[in-house]
Amino acid sequence: MRDEIKGQESDCDRSRAGDWPKYCPENGAGRGRSGHCLIMTPTIAKMAEKYRNVIIENTPMRRTGQPEEVAGVVAFLASDEASFMTGAAVEVSGGWNM
Repeated sequence: MRDEIKGQESDCDRSRAGDWPKYCPENGAGRGRSGHCLIMTPTIAKMAEKYRNVIIENTPMRRTGQPEEVAGVVAFLASDEASFMTGAAVEVSGGWNM
């Protein structure tokens, strides 16, 4: 169910981007199609280490992501440097979906 919802969100971003790209470009940053990568939030920090390690071991970068790494992508998408991007979904997943 979650993957279906995430797919619909991406489709919605692309759909809205086609309607008004000049005035309001629609771009997004997320954990990717599976949503299995870990960003070290307070909730993830409370997760039992043995469960975190299972996901980390299956992530190509072999670590959790940091909130600052996601924030950097979001800041770029909101900046003038991304002014020609629209309908983009940038994965911040540590390579989970490679």
